[in-house]
Amino acid sequence: MLNRDQIIEAIRMLRRVGVEIHFQCPNPAGHRSMGISEADAAAYAVGAINLPARLSGMSPDEFADWMHSGGYMCCHALTRAGRRCKNLVRGHQVTDSAEWKRLLEEKPYCAKHGG
Repeated sequence: MLNRDQIIEAIRMLRRVGVEIHFQCPNPAGHRSMGISEADAAAYAVGAINLPARLSGMSPDEFADWMHSGGYMCCHALTRAGRRCKNLVRGHQVTDSAEWKRLLEEKPYCAKHGG
């Protein structure tokens, strides 16, 4: 197995002859092709980073929640039992990571809880 520095050098050699490295970054609607740096490609190859989360601008936990939900935001209200409401917020599937993060900060509610 190559180490991080060897991977970076191999990618640089490929780029010198016109090869571009793209990553098929998953999102709730499928995948999006994104160019990545030599350092990110090498770190991902050796298991040092969560590249999908990094490219999406999210923490690994935020990214996992986004993917697990299929891009549908759940209500942020608490039930009488003290648990988070499981109803979906009105709207559409959120496939843009920046929009997902914005919604997380807004903490939207479902129709039952005033959304």
